[in-house]
Amino acid sequence: MSRRQTGVLASLFIIFVSSGLCAQGDSLETSSWIDWKAGVLIIQVKRDIGDESSPGKARAAFEEYLQREIGSILIGALYDIILDSYRTVKEAVERDTRLLAALVDLGNRAAPSYIHLTTTLDGVTAVYEFDLYPDVLQIFADHSTPFDPPLELDFVPTIEYSGMVIYAKGEFPVHGEDPAHKSPESFRPSLMPKLFDTEMELVAEVGMMDPEYLAEWGTFGYTDTTDYLKHKDRIGVTPLFTMARAVFGDNRTDLLIPVDAAQKILATPANRELIRQGRILIICDISEIPVID
Repeated sequence: MSRRQTGVLASLFIIFVSSGLCAQGDSLETSSWIDWKAGVLIIQVKRDIGDESSPGKARAAFEEYLQREIGSILIGALYDIILDSYRTVKEAVERDTRLLAALVDLGNRAAPSYIHLTTTLDGVTAVYEFDLYPDVLQIFADHSTPFDPPLELDFVPTIEYSGMVIYAKGEFPVHGEDPAHKSPESFRPSLMPKLFDTEMELVAEVGMMDPEYLAEWGTFGYTDTTDYLKHKDRIGVTPLFTMARAVFGDNRTDLLIPVDAAQKILATPANRELIRQGRILIICDISEIPVID
């Protein structure tokens, strides 16, 4: 399929999504949030009942509508999610419509976490939760065999660590951009981030990671607390601690860490295994998830 054909199909699907979401009229409201700490996409769909029918009939009609349209609703919620340093999910789908079919299928197989009438019986609310790992990530990172992390050839004094913790709260220089003309910016979580050292040597990325571990907890873990022991199942009790030095990429999803920190991880087979298992935790600024009705 040509790139032009792919773009046309993606554009047609956007029109389809829009028309599907309007099918229930202006009384339909859809909201979505990403809980990066839990690795979950949350979608809430509300519909006002008004005087058009009894609450029971309205709920039944709403459930029927959701069964037909949740695939489209999921696509709408996913499109703005940052995939990697230069693409959103929407941009990736526009380049490859096979991804679109897989995402629609994911939505069509979903069931709401709960659905209920409002206490005043004038509306009905449904909430869906989609696991980013493995459900969404495996559509974009579909390798079966990871490639090896780079090998540090020089002697580097190090120990065997249980993981890596990178402090990335606040704002950082953007690598490759003139700081005199560009303000510092914050790191942004994504599905497929990369880790470099300050000399722009690649340290870790999704293709280096075992699909079994990606399915369990994704590429990197994200948290906004310094209490790393809450994540000891991932990074253990003796991780390497380091601080980000810069962000990178159009979407500010990639981090640069000091060369000596990268070398300590890449210097031994046991520490490189931490990359293969995705035992990396980023402490960063994360938006709070609102209370779901």
